[in-house]
Parts: sequence; C-alpha cells; structure tokens
Amino acid sequence: MRFLFSSVRSRGAENAENEKTAFWRHLIGKYCQFLDTAIFSQRELQSWFMRGDQSPACLDLVIAKMQQTREIRARSDYENELRSTWHTWALNIFVKRPLSWAWQKLWHNPISEDLKWVHLNTLKIQCDSLENKVLKYNRGKLLYFEAFEALCSTCDLKIHSESLALCLQTLHTRKGLGLKYKDGKQKRLIHLIKIPEGNDANMDITELDLALHRLQMTKTSLLQQMEKLEDECKFNDKKVHQYVKENKRQLAKVYLRRRHLVEKNHERRGMALLHVEKLFANVVEAQNNGFVFDAYKIGTKALQKVLNDCGLNFDNIAEVLTDTHDILEQHRELQTELANEVVVFAEEEDLEAELRNINDEASKEITDWQTNAMLDMLKPEEEEENGSDIEAVSQTSATAHCSC
Repeated sequence: MRFLFSSVRSRGAENAENEKTAFWRHLIGKYCQFLDTAIFSQRELQSWFMRGDQSPACLDLVIAKMQQTREIRARSDYENELRSTWHTWALNIFVKRPLSWAWQKLWHNPISEDLKWVHLNTLKIQCDSLENKVLKYNRGKLLYFEAFEALCSTCDLKIHSESLALCLQTLHTRKGLGLKYKDGKQKRLIHLIKIPEGNDANMDITELDLALHRLQMTKTSLLQQMEKLEDECKFNDKKVHQYVKENKRQLAKVYLRRRHLVEKNHERRGMALLHVEKLFANVVEAQNNGFVFDAYKIGTKALQKVLNDCGLNFDNIAEVLTDTHDILEQHRELQTELANEVVVFAEEEDLEAELRNINDEASKEITDWQTNAMLDMLKPEEEEENGSDIEAVSQTSATAHCSC
C-alpha cells in the first residue's frame, strides 16, 4: 500500500511504476462513477483517498499521464471547445494549446491542485444514459433546469448537478437538444432545456416555445391554487359544522363567509384556467395550421415546377389529344379492313376444304362386305324388272304385227 501512495520514480522499475499508474487511473474512473460525476480535481482526490495522515503523492504525475493519453480534459478547455466555432477551435488546437504546453514545460509550471478535470469516459456514459432514459421518453418538452433535474431523478438517473450541466452542453453541441442560458454571478447558467420531438426538429428555443411554456406554467400554477382553495373550503366547512354543533353561531357565520369568499375565488380561478386552456389549444391549432399551409405552398411549387419541366399546359394537351384521336381512328379503320380480308379468306378456305371432302367420299371404293351383300340381294330384283320389260316389248311388237 505504501508503494501505491509513494511518488512515481523517473527512472528504474518501469513495470512497477506502470502498474501503479494503471491502478490510480482505474481508481479515478471508479471514483467518478461512484459519485455520479465526471468532474474532479487533484485536491478532491487527495482528500478522498487520504489514508490516515498520508495522501497519495503520485496523483500529479498520474493526472499528467491521463491528460497526455486524452482520458481527461481540463474543464475550462472542454467548455470553451463546446462553445467555440470552427475558427476558434482551430486556433485553440494549433496555436494556444501548444504554446500553453511549451510554457509549462519551459518554466516547470506545476498544474494547480484546484484545477477541474473532466473524465471523458464517465461523461460519455452519462450522456448515453441521459439520452436513453430521459430524452427518449420526454420528447417535445421545454423545462427549467431544476425541473429537468427532478425529471432525471424520476427516471432513476443519478447525475451530479455540475456533471449534468456539462452533459447538457455536450448534447447541445451534438444537436440532441436546445439550451437557453441566463447570466449568473460568475458564469452563464442553463435556464431552459428544449427536448425536440424528433431528430430533425428545430433545436432553437423560439418565441412560440416560450409562449407555450408560459401558458403551461400558468396552467400548472392555477391548478395548484385551485387545489389549495378546495382544501381551504373543506377546512372552513368543517369549522362551520363544528361551531354549529357547539351553538357558536357568530363564529360559524364568520367561517361561512370565508367559505363563500373562497368559493368565489375558486370560481374565478376556474374561469381563468378555462381561458388559458382555450388559448393554449388555439395556439397549438394555429401552429398545426401553419404547418399545413406550408405543406400546401411547398406542394404547389413542386407541382408547378414538374408541370413546367414536362411542358404540360392546356394548348399542348389539347393538341396531343387531337392527334391521339386521329391516330386511334385510323387504327380502327385499318383493323376493320384487315378483319374483312381475313374473313373472306377464311370462308374461301372453308369452301375449298368442304369440296375436297365431298370428292374424296365420291371416289372412295366400296370394300365393306355388308355393302357387297346388299348389292347381291338387289341383283335378282333388277333381273325380274328387266324380264318384265322384255315381255312388254314383245307383246307390243306382236300386236302391231297383227294389225298390219
């Protein structure tokens, strides 16, 4: 244990010194996670890790090593980088920071024990937790910093107040939320936090956002006042019944008058709440109507551009439709003529085929045995008919001879 609390040697026993440095680097990370903060100073670490009267003597070199490996950053440098533009960032990276480092090396200027440092890995973990546990489920809200802290506690997320402000500034730089500052005693403080409805939503806090926020806060205040007035009405009513039972009519009248005054005040608060809710609904509806109107304008411009690019106008369309009608009429006439020719040709082919079938049947030889048998049966009848014809002819000739 004494070895871990001793100072780091510059030469010799490099493996042991590396193990000591790794031990303190890991312990500083655990310290930040345990206290739910990403901000620390050397003096705080010395006070926290003091063992009896002995404090760690190697923390200055450990912090310098962590700064070289970019595990930590000075809080002032980190906040300035978040607020800076590209020009300021380049100036700090390539000019101011190298000059500051060279000045410290040349004059052996030790790092102040009260200088605040930011543990970057702990800050990253806190930012991810803030996005997944709070921002993801509270889209479209505008909150004060104190209300946002309460929301984090409700969502079971423990972050120190200073570390929470640094997380919000980091997410604001990543375009994850919107911030509005107010002037404090020594520096600017976060006043309002806007959680956007989506990734592509506007991050700036506009006058419309402030108006809706004030209306919402007024509504909440009126509700709280009405709840207090209702409790006061119940209290006065209870006192009236109490003094009536005790036959103290004058005191009962006093509390009865108070109850009437409270009821009238409650009614006025109710009317004011109704007006605020109507105004809030009208503002939201007007905002939605504005979105619809913008969509109409964008759609109209897009449609006009498409029509112009395609050359679509009334004259061109009428001309094209006329040409289309003529072409379709010609096509129908051609189809009719082609259909007639095809029908005539088909009829001729059918007639020729039918004639060929008739000729084939006429020239076909009879070979069936039943047909031959029928012909044999018809031969005697033909012979009888021929004999009768011969006899008739002979009788006629004889008659004619006799007459001669």
